[in-house]
Amino acid sequence: MSGNPNDPRNPPPGYRAPPWPPAAAPVAPAAAPPAPAIPAPFAPQPAGAVWAPAAAYPQAPAAYPQAPAPFAQAPAAYPQAPAPFAQAPAAFAPAPAAAGWPAGAVPQPGWAPPQGHAAPAAPAAGPSFVAAALRRAFRLRFAPENVLPSERAALLAAPEPVTDPQAQAYAVWRRSLLFVVAAALVPVTILRMVEVFGSLDGMLSALATFSVLQLVFEAAFAVLAWILLAGWANLGRSRKILVWGWAAYFLFPFVTYLFPFRSLVEEEASGLGVIGKGEVLLVGLLFSLQAIMTLAPKAVSLMPGLLRAAVATKMLFPGAAAPGWLMVLTAPLYGLMVYVVMMVPYQITGSGWFVLALIGLLGAQIWLALTGVGLGRPLDPPEAMRRLARARLGYTIFNAAGLLFVGVGFLVLVDELQLSVLTVANLALSFVANVFILTLVGTDLLILSLRRARDASAGGAAAFDAYGRQLDAFFAGRRA
Repeated sequence: MSGNPNDPRNPPPGYRAPPWPPAAAPVAPAAAPPAPAIPAPFAPQPAGAVWAPAAAYPQAPAAYPQAPAPFAQAPAAYPQAPAPFAQAPAAFAPAPAAAGWPAGAVPQPGWAPPQGHAAPAAPAAGPSFVAAALRRAFRLRFAPENVLPSERAALLAAPEPVTDPQAQAYAVWRRSLLFVVAAALVPVTILRMVEVFGSLDGMLSALATFSVLQLVFEAAFAVLAWILLAGWANLGRSRKILVWGWAAYFLFPFVTYLFPFRSLVEEEASGLGVIGKGEVLLVGLLFSLQAIMTLAPKAVSLMPGLLRAAVATKMLFPGAAAPGWLMVLTAPLYGLMVYVVMMVPYQITGSGWFVLALIGLLGAQIWLALTGVGLGRPLDPPEAMRRLARARLGYTIFNAAGLLFVGVGFLVLVDELQLSVLTVANLALSFVANVFILTLVGTDLLILSLRRARDASAGGAAAFDAYGRQLDAFFAGRRA
């Protein structure tokens, strides 16, 4: 302390220094006070509560269960945990074995089921080939999903493998048509054999020879159809053999009836003096009627076969315009042919059923010609399918009505001419078989023609431009 009152080291007035040395620290009590009771868990704690250290609590209170030793025994409230992968708990029963593989799925080489599991059952067999063939042949629908796994494998293993899904769908459609044709030709050939060999007695030798030769050609084509069905996956070879075989089968009866059978009767009977000129004319009339009964199914089936081929080709290649114009041109010609053919039974019987049949059949051709105009240009697939569905619907309705009336009219014709049931059945089956044959052959030829036309037009841009200018000049100043 200094005498200067302004010295900061001087204490303030009234300051009192503490006593020295300081007082001793208070001594802690000898024993801790007893701990209060432990409150209920999570209850508010009283102010100033003192918690004793852990040593003061050698045992947990009764309110708390004894904690289990870690990992020694699971509590009773929990089920015993199973040993890993040894046995599934009861709540999780083993999954049942699969009923079959998914469609087209096969196990990989060397695959084995896990231990304790059964191998999946073999895949269930899909639709039978017969059912699939009939469905594909009559529906005219080229869908890759319609190809059976065995058919796809056969196409991939063919000498000329077919890998495109659309081409595979076309190949199995051909197979279906071949099956229908081969199956239909069996009863046709049998009925024809019964008819020919049943009428050989009393038949002229030359006529019997022609009848047997025609039967041989029909039987040979039936055998050929089954052979081609066995090798259906080889498309190129099947197509060529089918075209040539069909040409012989189709044309032989037409060549046969170029022979004047009336002259045979005239030569053999005139020398005996047992037949006159009127009888000879009657014999010629009977032979002409027989020719119509034999050739009409082939001739009449030509046009509907080509029409179905045009529809099938348009479905396969919507961008092609030629199939549509083929429908436009073929339908009216077929209508005229139907009219000429139907006039024969109508004039014989005078039945109005044939008139109703003509209305239905001609209406089908008119409908197809009108709707075919919209198909005579390149279309995208959805638009082409929509137009084709509309065209086929009307065509089917008109044709079904017409064929129904044809059937009723033919019952009258059979009664008038006393035709045998075998002849009528053979006539109907032969017509159906020829329609399917022409559909198959026509589609093959149309597709081949489209390919050749495209190859021939390659590099002809200048000629195509000149062709366009000629058309423009031709229609200059007037409407098309």
